[in-house]
Amino acid sequence: MAESYTIEEIRRDFLFVRTDIEQLEHTLVCIFKALARVLEQRRREDSSPLMGRELNELEKQGRQFLARLASIEARLTRPSRRRQAAAGTAAKAS
Repeated sequence: MAESYTIEEIRRDFLFVRTDIEQLEHTLVCIFKALARVLEQRRREDSSPLMGRELNELEKQGRQFLARLASIEARLTRPSRRRQAAAGTAAKAS
């Protein structure tokens, strides 16, 4: 798919995802902080560690999800090897 795009087009068309990923990360941090506050209050009442472990697991999965999204975004905005080789060949011919 990316082979038909110029580097500028890829950056323009796909780099916008970076902002969305950063917003998602911020939103997840806010959600997990709010949940942790409520969980701490509930622990004082019934001292059940199960939800704490579940919340920790969800935070870990959230970080992994964000890392995978960032990895995909990075690969989409990276010039393909063919384009790099073509640019190198064009530069040598000049």
